[in-house]
Amino acid sequence: MTYTDVPVPDERVLPYATRYPYQEQYYQTVMHAILVGIGRAALREGVEALRSRARGHHNGTAADPTHDPELLSVIGTVDARVHAADAAFAASLGPVDAAVDRHTALRAAGADASTDPALRAALERSWVAVARAQTIVTDAVLDATTLVFDALGSSGTFRSLGLDRHWRNARTLASHNPRVHKRRIVADLLVNGASPLDR
Repeated sequence: MTYTDVPVPDERVLPYATRYPYQEQYYQTVMHAILVGIGRAALREGVEALRSRARGHHNGTAADPTHDPELLSVIGTVDARVHAADAAFAASLGPVDAAVDRHTALRAAGADASTDPALRAALERSWVAVARAQTIVTDAVLDATTLVFDALGSSGTFRSLGLDRHWRNARTLASHNPRVHKRRIVADLLVNGASPLDR
């Protein structure tokens, strides 16, 4: 959807630097939710596609693809990747909520949030939790959306199934904020004590 000449009242325009101190974590969390949804959709549609296959491959171990242990193992692996992504995403939410709660309480009390050490600690914990989740979620969903094709053979690439859209969407979203940088920043904190808030 493209918006053109849409009026926005001045009070609704917030300079990036003054919005809220956990905005990076919030935005990344939204992307993680979408990635997890992509993984779930790839798993669901992969299972449906395997169930609808009429025959197995001549190199397979069973005439019925739904009873081929190798194909079932692929679906089980995709399920595990999606579960890992979901679990990592869920684990990152608590630290973000804690940072939001601390910031909200400070603002409600009229306190200076920029000098509060408890908020800084909460922001750092939330940043690291989201960065760790980003690595797990992205790796797991990209893996899941690729592996699902191993259970389906060439029929999995049929345009009518559209399974390729899951990998493409995950790859596009994952490229928005490269996880290699997050891994480095978390490692710099672990090894050198460099806070991600000071970069």
